[in-house]
Amino acid sequence: MTSGRTHAVLIVLASTLLWMSGCTTVAKQAFHELRGAQADLLFIDHAPCEDLATYDGVKFNPVSTTIGDELCPYSLRSKWDRCAAREEGKLRGCYPGGEKTLSVDAEILYFQKKGLLGSAQLLSRVRMRAGGTVVVDVLVNTMSKAFRAGGASALAETSVEAVAKFLRKQKVVEEEDAEDAEDADEDEYEDDDGA
Repeated sequence: MTSGRTHAVLIVLASTLLWMSGCTTVAKQAFHELRGAQADLLFIDHAPCEDLATYDGVKFNPVSTTIGDELCPYSLRSKWDRCAAREEGKLRGCYPGGEKTLSVDAEILYFQKKGLLGSAQLLSRVRMRAGGTVVVDVLVNTMSKAFRAGGASALAETSVEAVAKFLRKQKVVEEEDAEDAEDADEDEYEDDDGA
């Protein structure tokens, strides 16, 4: 047996023994470390999301907070803004820019880093506006039970990525709907020819 295979067999045996002995805490923590931080989008106002696909551009504004530096450290806000700038660049493939731009404003409402027993949490409110009108209003609840992803950087990054993923998904849905409509038109055209 190679040393890599031996190592894998030992890990499986050790995990099985821990599980059989009732000591699942180590296994649970290992799962949380692999999983990292997770973000949920909780919509406050269910504006029609399909309208987001009609926008040409997306602009992330600097994050704000009213809870102060003690509860919301500068490093958290700085990481958020760096991630937002990176994601804005990535979104240019879907939202290349133009007259109709969606402005994304985020406010950090609550932050707690990972403790020995508790979870890390970042709660932020994100408002997407067009011409001063709020199009989408959403709470981003990001949590982590992992030590490696329980700090400000990991939570900020996961939060911004969740918002960007939501925006990207709106364009993908629009493209799929357009392709389905084209296919339906082609089918109808073929039926007309065959008649």
